[in-house]
Amino acid sequence: MARKDSNRQYPLRKLKKGTASVAVALSALGVGLAVNQTEVSAAPLTRATADNKDELIKRANDYEIQNHQLTVENKKIKTDKEQLTKRMMIKLEKDQLDT
Repeated sequence: MARKDSNRQYPLRKLKKGTASVAVALSALGVGLAVNQTEVSAAPLTRATADNKDELIKRANDYEIQNHQLTVENKKIKTDKEQLTKRMMIKLEKDQLDT
């Protein structure tokens, strides 16, 4: 009885140069976006500041606003990444059908 070969191979040489470059660019872009999101800065808290409740409330509000802005920006970046990934997959499938 002959055994079916279920191991499929997808050689890169069948892909066009443009397809491979898009894949490389998207992976590099994704890494760049991840690096930018890890930067964090915070102002030091001293005893004088801790005694001033108005200053603490102002800082808390500022951090809340900054957190909201970063959350919105992060969602937008994730959406853009998903759209680019879908486009790349469609282009890869089209290129594979053309060959």
